[in-house]
Amino acid sequence: MAVQSVNPATEEVLATFEEHSQRQIDEVLDQSVKSFRDWRERPFAERSRLMHAAAAELRRDAERYALLITQEMGKPLAQSRAEVEKCAWCCDYFADNSEAFLSDIPSPSSASESYVAFDPLGTVLAIMPWNFPFWQVFRFAAPTLMAGNAGILKHASNVPQCALAIEEVFTRAGFPRGVFQTLLIPGKQAQALIADAEERLEILRLAHAEATRARLDPELVLAVIDVESNFDRFAVSWAGARGLMQVMPFWLKEIGRPQDNLFHISTNLRMGCTILRYYLDMERGDLRPALERYNGSRGQRTYPDRVLDRLSRRWYKS
Repeated sequence: MAVQSVNPATEEVLATFEEHSQRQIDEVLDQSVKSFRDWRERPFAERSRLMHAAAAELRRDAERYALLITQEMGKPLAQSRAEVEKCAWCCDYFADNSEAFLSDIPSPSSASESYVAFDPLGTVLAIMPWNFPFWQVFRFAAPTLMAGNAGILKHASNVPQCALAIEEVFTRAGFPRGVFQTLLIPGKQAQALIADAEERLEILRLAHAEATRARLDPELVLAVIDVESNFDRFAVSWAGARGLMQVMPFWLKEIGRPQDNLFHISTNLRMGCTILRYYLDMERGDLRPALERYNGSRGQRTYPDRVLDRLSRRWYKS
């Protein structure tokens, strides 16, 4: 179905776009997950530099962006120019202040050290109205991206040119591909983008069950999944490891079940937990070298440090 950009003052059709197909939607979602894994690790200094670049891009081409707002939404051009400048200010503000806003907050407790940490969550879907077609988006996008999340925009269907132009701002500013993307889809289709609540609950239930079966702490298994795949059950590493716990396919041959599918949640969690238990037993319960073996990085601290950091900061087990 076509999406039309119509001038509300003259009813002139300004442009026509095709809605994103299901294949294109899947590609956007996949790219967002992949981009988030890298973006979440970027330092605040780099995120800040790119967000300042977005502000500069808004100011550099302010007249064109303002004209798009006026043509699609209908407000006076002077107000549209002010809206674009406000968006640029928003980008600068969060570029300058997000690191301080998101720094750890000490929290008194009986433990040796306690604090509240603010970690990136993943991809955030923004469903936005038409009345401030740039400002409503940037007040979401600037803090969301600065916090290390990725963003997907489903804008009001009567402002498709504004929606695409906003993605263009972040692309021209140099943000990595997939960190901010726009989808041209009808409102009724937005629900399908987030209809995975049951799958999330299934992952949590099975992770707890398989961890218990393998005599592992469920929190540890969740931290491993978090680091390995960011809970993407279709994740594939450059080395070919698959699924939630990034299990190498050769393990299926080792146990005589080469036909099993590592993208199946229960199969992957059982294999991953069993392998981690095997390495823990091999290392006589010493977690760090067991994690090094699990990741195939013996003698290197980076992977166990990441898992243990995630365990303490996100899954709350010291």
